[in-house]
Amino acid sequence: MNSTRFSTKTDARNRLQQMGLPEAQISAANRAIGRATVNSTIELIKDGEFVIVRLERPGIDGRQVMESIIDATGNKINLQKAFNASDRLVHFDPKTPVSQTNVREALIQMQLSETQRAVANRVIEQITPIPQ
Repeated sequence: MNSTRFSTKTDARNRLQQMGLPEAQISAANRAIGRATVNSTIELIKDGEFVIVRLERPGIDGRQVMESIIDATGNKINLQKAFNASDRLVHFDPKTPVSQTNVREALIQMQLSETQRAVANRVIEQITPIPQ
């Protein structure tokens, strides 16, 4: 897994262009980068065929993390997480769950502890799959 952090959208987008990705993946990643705020740190992670755009910013009591997990065709899953000041996961919200299976696959890409993964799986079980 290859990871690089940036403090500006311009720097992140410039690096994205150098990663040798398909145009559809670049386009989806650029849209994800566009959601960064002035206080955000942008992280680009290349893991196999996936690119993960992770936006992190300070929260009220800790930090907020928004992740877009993007495949080579530009399909993506968006996840929102919040960590308290003790770095405990206190909020997990899959924003674009196509199905429980797709969200579970996205979880594999994330660096969660066993406890966090168990909590996330309980949340996923409550998701009603969207008809295809």
